[in-house]
Amino acid sequence: MKIRKGKLSDWKTLHKILNETPELLGIQGQENYSRQWVEDALTNKERCIVLVIDDGRKIAAFAIMQLSPELKTALLDDIFVGSEYRKKGLATQLITACEKIAKKRGCKTIWD
Repeated sequence: MKIRKGKLSDWKTLHKILNETPELLGIQGQENYSRQWVEDALTNKERCIVLVIDDGRKIAAFAIMQLSPELKTALLDDIFVGSEYRKKGLATQLITACEKIAKKRGCKTIWD
């Protein structure tokens, strides 16, 4: 399994995971992430990093990081690892990759 950049074709899967995973939900029963928010995250390369790990069949893990170039900061918005893929270092790989990209883009501070 390798890390890759999120693609617009991933939107439906990411949207479903973001809105159905209890750990990522804020207010129960409400859609916290709109389709538009997910699509924007996947297409706005200047302000967002979306990294995905898939196993060839489905998305095993992903991370979404928001960038604020003018403030030289980044915020790790969401990170998800499917239950069957946990304890394998995938979250660490995603965080390390996000940090590397954020630093290359001039971010000095990274929030989680």
